[in-house]
Amino acid sequence: MFPEYCKIGTTTKLTVTAFDLPDKSAKLTVTFTYSFMLKAYGPFPMSGPAGDQYTATLGPFSVPQLRADEIITVRAKAVDPSGNAATAETKVILSFLCPIG
Repeated sequence: MFPEYCKIGTTTKLTVTAFDLPDKSAKLTVTFTYSFMLKAYGPFPMSGPAGDQYTATLGPFSVPQLRADEIITVRAKAVDPSGNAATAETKVILSFLCPIG
């Protein structure tokens, strides 16, 4: 997963590369969840595939009480038709100097 760092007035694009071995043509279900300020959100579906990539948008966030940077933990989960699952995790910084949204 590779998040793009925030820019003022934008969201963050999440991209996951996922495929099934040995059957790369298998239809995967890919979702993501995120944890922020002691709360968990999701799961949310990811769009795709475009090749082996699935995408989603994180944000925008409206956090008027934000006084310092907050870490958003993002987890993606891919599940194949047999129920086998794989997960990946990354962190995104929500900066009070560079808000998402």
